[in-house]
Amino acid sequence: MIKRILNPDEISLIIEDIFPIIEEKYQWYIDSEYLSLTVDKECFISEIREALSSGSVVVYSNKEKGSYNALGVFITQTNAILKKIFLSELILWSNKPRVGFEIFEEACKLGKSHGYEYITMSSRDNNPDKDRFEKILRRKGLVKESSTFVMKL
Repeated sequence: MIKRILNPDEISLIIEDIFPIIEEKYQWYIDSEYLSLTVDKECFISEIREALSSGSVVVYSNKEKGSYNALGVFITQTNAILKKIFLSELILWSNKPRVGFEIFEEACKLGKSHGYEYITMSSRDNNPDKDRFEKILRRKGLVKESSTFVMKL
C-alpha cells in the first residue's frame, strides 16, 4: 500500500528494507563508472529525515507483506526565474516499476492539491532501462526539457 510518509522516524525503517533493493536493482546508480559514487546509508537516512522534518521534501513509500519495497522523494521548490512552484523527483526507487509510477501519480495528486504547477522527473544516462523509462514518462505527458552535466571538482 502506497502512503505518504510524514513521520521522520519511519525513514530509517524504510531505508533498511529498501537498501537491499537499491544495492541489487540500482547498482548502476550506486556504482556509477563516471563518478564513482557510493550511497552512504546512514547519511542518506539522516538527510532525508532532516528534510522531511523541515517540510522541504515529500516522501512516499510502499509496504507489501510487512516490508517496504519502494521509495519516492520529491523536493518542493520555487523556480526564481519562472516564478513557478515545482515538485521535483529526487529519488524514485522500487523493485516494481508499476509501484514507482503509482508513487509518481500520488505525487502529482499532492502537487495539484497544493497548487504546485509542475513536476519534474529525471532519467540517468547509465540506467539500463533508460529508453523504456523515458518512453513511459512521455506517455504520461512529461516532455524532455533539459540535460544535466556533472563534473567532479
